[in-house]
Amino acid sequence: MKNGQTTLMLLVLCLASLAPMMAPQETLSSATNEQDTSGRAAVDFTVIDVSVGNTTTPAETWDQPDGTSMDYMLRGVRYEVKITFKNAGTGSFARDSIGTLDAVHPIGFVMESWTFNLTGQQGSMQGGQQRQMIVEWTPEAAHSILDDDGHLHGGVIFRGTITSTITGLEDGSLDNNVYDESVPIALWHDTMEGTYAANTPIWVPISYTDRTAGGSGIYGGGSDWVTDNSSAAAGVSHWRISDPDGGNYASNTVDMLKWGWIPTQGTCADPGHGLGYGSIDSDVEALYGVPFCWLNLLDSDYRSVHWSTQAWGTMGSGDEMAMEALRGMSTVKELNMTQAGVSAVENDWTHVVWNMTDVHNDNAYTLSYTKQRTTRVPNWNAN
Repeated sequence: MKNGQTTLMLLVLCLASLAPMMAPQETLSSATNEQDTSGRAAVDFTVIDVSVGNTTTPAETWDQPDGTSMDYMLRGVRYEVKITFKNAGTGSFARDSIGTLDAVHPIGFVMESWTFNLTGQQGSMQGGQQRQMIVEWTPEAAHSILDDDGHLHGGVIFRGTITSTITGLEDGSLDNNVYDESVPIALWHDTMEGTYAANTPIWVPISYTDRTAGGSGIYGGGSDWVTDNSSAAAGVSHWRISDPDGGNYASNTVDMLKWGWIPTQGTCADPGHGLGYGSIDSDVEALYGVPFCWLNLLDSDYRSVHWSTQAWGTMGSGDEMAMEALRGMSTVKELNMTQAGVSAVENDWTHVVWNMTDVHNDNAYTLSYTKQRTTRVPNWNAN
């Protein structure tokens, strides 16, 4: 299979401790506020936009199934948040106002708030003028909703509000004084570049003769997993299960691409990535000569979990490529990508979403992309 799993994103609705606390997302609007002054309002304060990211730390971009795109953030990353206030009236006198920006949890409580004194020479606005204010914010937890068809929505609500400092001064509509922008927050985004960095989750290939952990099960002929920089859905490279020059993969092995990190402190405690602890993988250490922590996701920590990836390619007859959630090597839940409608056309990246919610009933599990071993079929090839 010319297997192009280039992006991993784990999207988490909210922490399990907040499990009962959901808000109906359809009540939230991110549409640009209408500004109906009808040529009559002299003072009409409004909030026209809230955006996230800058050129240094841009927001991530999610491609929706309808062809549109949506910005989202990553948990633990510090972002610039910009809010734009405007006096949409027609008056020629500068008017004072107070603006606020709230980061609102999906269940409705305010996590952080900022106030802007839009007064005086640097803040007052005549009709048609606008002011952009910038703050920095770090999401501490993931909040998002990912539908099975790949539609991303929900998230933290950035709520902008503007009011006049003089009650009754504003003669325009008050309906546009509040603006909501929902921005999803993902747990992690891995572009799967095949690069290695200590204490940061990476993908490590290892091949087995069967599902037996330990030296007796490790295949000594190497892994069919290789990186290919000829294309990528994100970044510059992707992982594939066959030779980029057209060679076939071995059908009589179990080829795994495990997600974990190389520790520097001799322990698999969370080194700062925020995803939790790992477990020492003696097989990877035996193969590569360096310690490796196979990352454990604790099911009970999350209300919902979705694993999203992009891929293209085909498998030989009877073979299977799977996204796996494992407890050990024998208790395995999977999404069979071979049956997920992945395009066989080269570089035609297909979005695959696996709803992993409660996949192991509140227990910890590890992740792998795995090529499944089947009875060998002669003369098949992957293309």
